[in-house]
Amino acid sequence: MTAIRKILKAFLVGGCFGLIGQLLIALFAIFISDATMVIMVSILAFGIIAVVIIANGFYFKVAEFGDSGAAIPVCGLMFGAATSAAAAQKAGAKLEKAFIVGFWNVLKILGTGFVIAFILGLLLC
Repeated sequence: MTAIRKILKAFLVGGCFGLIGQLLIALFAIFISDATMVIMVSILAFGIIAVVIIANGFYFKVAEFGDSGAAIPVCGLMFGAATSAAAAQKAGAKLEKAFIVGFWNVLKILGTGFVIAFILGLLLC
């Protein structure tokens, strides 16, 4: 598969996740007047949707098709946490330890992004 095709697939999947997130924001904005609350409720709803699509196996197909386009959004973080926790539990860890392993992997992803954004902000400003 060519690099252009992989990039287009990642862009398509990431764009679809972004579109779904934007539609959730627009939907909740109809019912909730506080903008901050709209964003929080939308992220919560997106996380719940992510858990559902991970639980029924649909996310694996999307991640296989879209590659890194599926890894970046909120559901990608949920997927990373869920698979890490499941692997730790399968290896014999208790549920609490498995949860900590999954949460730690999410923190590593977010921390790396934060550090890169901070360094780029310093360099570009």
